[in-house]
Amino acid sequence: EVLLITTVEHAEQLLYTVVYPVVDLASSECEVDRLVGALTSAVHYTVWDEVGGPCVMRPVGTGLLVTATQNVHYDLEQVLAALRKLP
Repeated sequence: EVLLITTVEHAEQLLYTVVYPVVDLASSECEVDRLVGALTSAVHYTVWDEVGGPCVMRPVGTGLLVTATQNVHYDLEQVLAALRKLP
């Protein structure tokens, strides 16, 4: 384990990679591709690599491989949770 001491500004720029399973939201690769498009448009739309930002979201089977800041991951998790509550 490591204790990392840094500034708030630097911490807000650190990127973390997480794989989000989304088989319950998108059961095919085509649906996952559409989900990626919707999420990158809805969640911090200016940070994704397609528009010159540092964050990346890629489909991996029926999952999403996301490299982003903690703030982006938090907001993405909130949107995914809200989508899962829809009828």
